[in-house]
Amino acid sequence: VSFYIKESEASNHAVREAACTCIAELGNKISPDAVRPHVSQLVTALLDCFHDESWPVRDAACLACGNFIACFPDECHEYLSQLYPLFLANLEDSIPSVRQGAAVALGNLVKTYGKKEPDRGRDINFSF
Repeated sequence: VSFYIKESEASNHAVREAACTCIAELGNKISPDAVRPHVSQLVTALLDCFHDESWPVRDAACLACGNFIACFPDECHEYLSQLYPLFLANLEDSIPSVRQGAAVALGNLVKTYGKKEPDRGRDINFSF
């Protein structure tokens, strides 16, 4: 876990992207009980990557966060107020794959938590 977090801050954007992808796989491929104690650290690293200058890093971070929401809903709930606006911002990105990743992440959010906006309690508006 510490290696992935460290590599998410690497100087090379491809390494940062790979770190985000590896973090996403922790949620899918490793026992949830082994990952659960580290979710906070991992999501924090992914949140930092959301602001990366490289779009592949932002895309990988978004997909990883959406994956973590589906795998660790209780642990990720406290991050929704930060993640939701980032997902929406990625929906407006000029890169199609970034928009697609944001749609997948938002889909995981809705499947996991329902159709209410985090911290607002109103229905999510899907009419873009």
